[in-house]
Amino acid sequence: MEDRSDTVCIVGAGPHGLIAARAMRKSGLKVEIVERHSGVGGLWDIANPGTPMYRSCHYISSRNTSAYPDYPMPDDYADYPSNTHILAYIQGFASKFDLIRLAEFNTEVQHAEPLESGDWIVTLKHLPGGAVQRRRYRALVCCPGSNWHPRMPALEGAFSGEIIHSAAYTDSDQLEGKRVLVIGLGNSGADIACDSARSAAATFISVRRGYHFVPKYVCGMPLLEFLRGSREGIPKHIAELPLEDLFYIIVGDPTRLGLPKPDHGLLESHPLLNTQLIHHLGHGDVVAKGAIERLDGSGVVFKDGTRENVDLIICATGYDHLIPFIDPELIDWQDGRPQLYLGSFSARYPTLFTFGLIEAAGAPYLQGDQLSVMAAHYLKARKEAPDAARTWEQLVQSDVIDLKEGMHYIATNRTANYVNVEVFVREVERVRALMGWPEVRPGFYDPACAPALAAAE
Repeated sequence: MEDRSDTVCIVGAGPHGLIAARAMRKSGLKVEIVERHSGVGGLWDIANPGTPMYRSCHYISSRNTSAYPDYPMPDDYADYPSNTHILAYIQGFASKFDLIRLAEFNTEVQHAEPLESGDWIVTLKHLPGGAVQRRRYRALVCCPGSNWHPRMPALEGAFSGEIIHSAAYTDSDQLEGKRVLVIGLGNSGADIACDSARSAAATFISVRRGYHFVPKYVCGMPLLEFLRGSREGIPKHIAELPLEDLFYIIVGDPTRLGLPKPDHGLLESHPLLNTQLIHHLGHGDVVAKGAIERLDGSGVVFKDGTRENVDLIICATGYDHLIPFIDPELIDWQDGRPQLYLGSFSARYPTLFTFGLIEAAGAPYLQGDQLSVMAAHYLKARKEAPDAARTWEQLVQSDVIDLKEGMHYIATNRTANYVNVEVFVREVERVRALMGWPEVRPGFYDPACAPALAAAE
């Protein structure tokens, strides 16, 4: 057993693990990052085994609304950066704030268990096939990522072709000359269907419910910038239109292309940011089908009685949110999603933190940053201000927050951890002020501080 009870263990060197490491280190905590892959970036590194990344993937939120606090994306990035640009950006962030030297790569956390003291015993394995170690840390920060554990649908019947999850899709070469069926129409499913429209012999999509299509551009502006920014120069009669009407003008009625009518409101589920699919449906390069009745040898029978011969079925059917290295009973799980205070803090185990498993409009990096600073304040208070630490623990146990306030999401596994981003921002600020903790302002993270911090450690 190695005693590192003066150190916080952060599991994962993806976007949220790096946010947590920077915030906690700047707050004066000693930090180590444990990462099973060979570098930073998480799923954005297409070379990482098990990543769901595919070559045509781009950010669905725009460059100017998705950056880390105090670290803007380069001006020469496209409005919707590619996965290669995002990986380079994450790597640049880690380098700028001197985080890479804090990480132990090719090291997998096999198990973590809490002690009554609040410390954690973490069992590590060095890859590939290396030694197993046990270490004692003062706190455990879980940043496991949300798209590493594919969920496959239950399909009746037998199929003579190939069935894969979208996580196993990398490149359109896999589709060349085949008759392809994509099940599910989240943003990755829609992207893959568009790749297939350009490469496959035939492309079908199977959906059980209708989707609201949302344009990536409105009046020539990236969507979130249009919604959150100034609309100066946009004609008043356009700028003041309700969103439903504005999107209808741009997208039209998808039911005329064979898709079901949505059974929910515009923002009651994750909208589909892909109008390219409308293009391909309109040109006949993609054909919309309904729910599947059964697999039938070389084909698929749909509930409307139609049958299509297909060679490849791609299941874009989502992911389970798992933290595989801690016992499931340590966290309250509902619909496959962890139920935590502000999406991050455990009422039962105050030194357990989980970042990156909530979903909100846009990349929630700013909120992840603020939550990490809160965690740092609490960990410091455990040693320096026990009364403040107890106040925080009582707050986490008793404060009831409805992060969906004002929104009526459909009851699906996908929306179980959706939050109303405006409510989320408001509640994070309320809790910070209630605890009397300093506000995190722009410029809090000065890259020039990295050498001094390194020397202090």
